[in-house]
Amino acid sequence: MIYKQSYSNFIFRELSRWRYALMVFLSLCSLHTDAHEQSVAAIRSLEQGGYQWQLNIVDLNKSIELDHNQDNAISLRELNASQPAITQLLNRVVSFSVGTIKCRNQLSAIESQRVINGYVARVNFTTSCPQQVAPDTLSYYFLNETDPLHVATYAIDATTGTLHGVLSATNNSVSLLDTADLEATTLTTIGKGLNSDVPRDSATPHAQAFDIINKYFVMQGIYHILIGIDHLLFLLVLIVPLLMNLYHQPSSHLSISQLCGAIARYTLLFTLAHSTTLVITALGWIALPGYLVESAIAATVALGGWNILRRNPMPISLVMVFVIGLIHGLGFASVFGNVASGNPLLSTIVSFNIGLEIGQLLFVAIVGGALFWLRQYQQAYLYYRLMGVAILPVALFWIGERLLAGVV
Repeated sequence: MIYKQSYSNFIFRELSRWRYALMVFLSLCSLHTDAHEQSVAAIRSLEQGGYQWQLNIVDLNKSIELDHNQDNAISLRELNASQPAITQLLNRVVSFSVGTIKCRNQLSAIESQRVINGYVARVNFTTSCPQQVAPDTLSYYFLNETDPLHVATYAIDATTGTLHGVLSATNNSVSLLDTADLEATTLTTIGKGLNSDVPRDSATPHAQAFDIINKYFVMQGIYHILIGIDHLLFLLVLIVPLLMNLYHQPSSHLSISQLCGAIARYTLLFTLAHSTTLVITALGWIALPGYLVESAIAATVALGGWNILRRNPMPISLVMVFVIGLIHGLGFASVFGNVASGNPLLSTIVSFNIGLEIGQLLFVAIVGGALFWLRQYQQAYLYYRLMGVAILPVALFWIGERLLAGVV
C-alpha cells in the first residue's frame, strides 16, 4: 500500500513538472480536434414555384471543384461558371419522381449568402415530370458515402399542406402523396441510431408533421450539445473550480449541497443566456461573422482553463456565466440556422432548446458526479489542475485557427 501511494505521488509529481511540455503536446493533438459542426442542407418549395436546395459551399465543393483560380475562396462568378456541373449533381442527388419514373431538374438560378458560420449556396430549380403531373416522391443522396451524418431538412408543398421532415443516409426518401395514403414511417433523426418512430395519422396530418419536427429538433439539440466539444469544455471549467474550492472542506454533506446549488445556478443562467441569443439570432435581429463568434467561444474556454491553473482558482461569477452564455448562444444559433431552414420557427426553437438542455444536464450529471467522486483521492486536486493543462492549449489553438479562417 505504501509502495502504491509513493508510486502515485511520483507519477503526479512528474506530470506536474512536465506540465508545459504536456501543454505543447496537447496543442499538437488539438490539430484534429473539432467543435460542433454537422453538415446540414435544406430543400424547400418556393412561393413563386419550383424548389430551392440550400447547402454549405464547403459541402458543395466536396463534390464539385468550384475554386477555379485556386485562391482558396469561392466567388459567385465561380459558382455561376459551375452551373453545368451543379445541374448534373442536382439531378443525381436530389430526385423527384412519379412512381418509378424520375423527373428532370433544371437549374434556374444560383446565389450565395453569408451566414453566421460561413457561406451557403442557394440553388433554385424547377422539376419536369412525365405528363406534367406533380411528383409523388422525393429522394436525397448527397454525401451519403463520404459523410453519413449529413442530413437535409425539407419543407415541400403537397395537396394537404406543407410537409416537413428530415432526409438522411439511412432514410433518404419521402412520399409526397396525401398523408391519408401513407403507412407508418420511421424518421431517422441523426446518422448513428437516434431513431424516432412516428406514425402518420390520416385524421391529423398537419399535427403529425408538426410533431415529427418537434421530435427531430429535440434530438438535434441533444446531438449538437454532445458533439459541441467547446461548449462541453466550458461547462467543465465551470464545475472544476467549484470542486477545487470544496476540496478541503471537512463536511462532505455540506459540500454536496453547495456543489449542487452552484451547478444548478450556473446551468440555469447559462441556458437562459444562450436561449436568449439563439432566439434573437433566429429572428434575424442580430448577425455576427461566424469566425468571430466561434473565436469568442474558444476564448471563454481558454479563460476557464487559465482559471483552473491559477494558484487560487475562483468560481466564475454568475454575471460572467450569463455573459458567456450569450456568446455561446450565437454559436448554437449557427447550427440552428442550418437545420431549421423552411421549418416552423416557434416549434423548432422550443424543441431545439429543450434538446440542448437535456444534453447539457446529462453531461453535467455524469461528469460532475464523476469529478465529485474523484475528490476522495489524495491527488484529486492535481487531477483538477491537469484538466486545466489539457484544456488551455486546445482552446488557444481553436482561437488561432478560427481567427485565421476568418481572415483568410
